[in-house]
Amino acid sequence: EPGAIYAIGLDTAYGLNTPNEDRSSLTVHKHDPETDPDVQVASFTSLQVNSAQMARIAAAVAVLYGTDGKGNIISGNPLIAKFVIEQIRKPGDTCQHELKLMGFLDHHIMHHYDDRGNIDPTKGSKEGWRTSRWSRSILLERFVEAVTLGRLILNDPIVIRQLPEFVRKYQERGISEMIHGLGCHDDGIFSAA
Repeated sequence: EPGAIYAIGLDTAYGLNTPNEDRSSLTVHKHDPETDPDVQVASFTSLQVNSAQMARIAAAVAVLYGTDGKGNIISGNPLIAKFVIEQIRKPGDTCQHELKLMGFLDHHIMHHYDDRGNIDPTKGSKEGWRTSRWSRSILLERFVEAVTLGRLILNDPIVIRQLPEFVRKYQERGISEMIHGLGCHDDGIFSAA
């Protein structure tokens, strides 16, 4: 859609095609500054795609959504699309590096979102989403809030099927963590978040 801004979230995996393995997952969200809510417009999930292969798929998807097919950028983002790639738990660094080599340079920069005041864009330097105990809860709480309040419309049947099995589990001292149920997966949720 001309003028729309697209964000592509990726949760990569090893692509070994085993049933209980994490899946590689890609989600495209469309944001139009004039309208609300954001909408999930595309998704891709696979047991057979590794991080390097996912970079090529993500590049093709970015070109599909951000250009007119004739080399003209129609996205509201002059860099075509913003990429948010999960980095710590999976081989996301390879995917991010490959996309940068292909010329896709708009990647999420990690900040300390709980600091006081506004985020200073000059202070962040690490690209991608760095999942840790601290950032995982921020990511997932904001995702739940966006979906629950209708600010993000999900359309991927895989993500929608994963939602009921994604629960809050309480540990010692009242600490809780959002996690998938036994034998279930959350890859689509992470790429969408």
